[in-house]
Amino acid sequence: MKKTRDDFGPLYVREKYRELKALYEAFIKRSSEIGVTPERLETLFREHPAMTVFIEPPQSKLQKVTFSFPSLKEIQKKDPVHFEEAKVHVTSFYQAVVSPEFLDVLKTECRLVFEFKNELLLWSPKKEGVQNYVDQVEEDINRQKKNLAQALVEFPSITYEQVQAALNFYFETIREILSQEKSQYYVPLEAFAAAAEEAKGQYVALGQPQENPTPADAVLAFIEFCDRIMLEILKDRIFTHLELRKHQWEEKKISYPAEISLQEEWIERGQGYEIPEIEFLSFYGKNPKKPGDQEVYYVRQTSRPALYGYQWLEVRAERFLDFDFEKLRAALYAQNQEQIRSLIEQELLQKYLPYIEIHGASDFPLGRQDLGL
Repeated sequence: MKKTRDDFGPLYVREKYRELKALYEAFIKRSSEIGVTPERLETLFREHPAMTVFIEPPQSKLQKVTFSFPSLKEIQKKDPVHFEEAKVHVTSFYQAVVSPEFLDVLKTECRLVFEFKNELLLWSPKKEGVQNYVDQVEEDINRQKKNLAQALVEFPSITYEQVQAALNFYFETIREILSQEKSQYYVPLEAFAAAAEEAKGQYVALGQPQENPTPADAVLAFIEFCDRIMLEILKDRIFTHLELRKHQWEEKKISYPAEISLQEEWIERGQGYEIPEIEFLSFYGKNPKKPGDQEVYYVRQTSRPALYGYQWLEVRAERFLDFDFEKLRAALYAQNQEQIRSLIEQELLQKYLPYIEIHGASDFPLGRQDLGL
């Protein structure tokens, strides 16, 4: 009777370990020129699933400094010394987007939609995927302009004077809402968004009768177009303030406990870190970040914009673990038998433990300690 090979026997497992290690070393050698990429790593693990139990992923220890602007009520609670100063800053944020001067800018933008509606109807989005944030904003605003031009064709009774009057009401109302104490319970961007919705609601509720009624949705579309621009300007003003706080913190001039927080954390390749770009910079490419390197990240696509300052403190290199008989047998077994890990371990121990006990560790290629027993 032909003797079949035991794919989970000690000799085969040792051979498999040497094979995996050779493949790993070849992978590292090839990667030395172009660096490790997520795609190449995924291919390696897909072709050799058992290798995942032997590669200890690299790790990086980061110092993360968060600069953000909380609600005025939170500042009053955490940092009462700077509360009045914070109120001045918030007023300046809002003034940048609800001032009479900026209202004139937005009126001009709306007037241009009336004047160039035919040209705007010909606009089409870029074929390539828009990558950076600035291009995304520009693309969104141009798309809104085209939608406004289409609304003017559908509702020819809409006039620039009607839109102008709506914006006057909107600005006056939103300024009044933002001056109320309730806005202090929100971070600035959320306070503005809430005030904008309330102001638009009041405009719709006003419902002044006219000889030629204007479709409310069409006029609101112009207000929402202005909203989009106002939110981005407001966000830019907040980031300018956060950049100042970052500079002050680096110069160790003053502390703002409600606006600045510091933490240290270890991250690991493949964990799915909250900022994918930071994980990529830490572990991929030809020159992963090393101790002393720094990076600044802008959290833009949120109602709570923040500035993250990262510094790499320590790095643990990736390594191929020493031979572990039990882990490799479990990985090979799981690769062939789709069973839960507890059953795999139980079956492997039942198979090999009696052999060790009967023949003794001296006659068996591995001892109990090699099995983790």
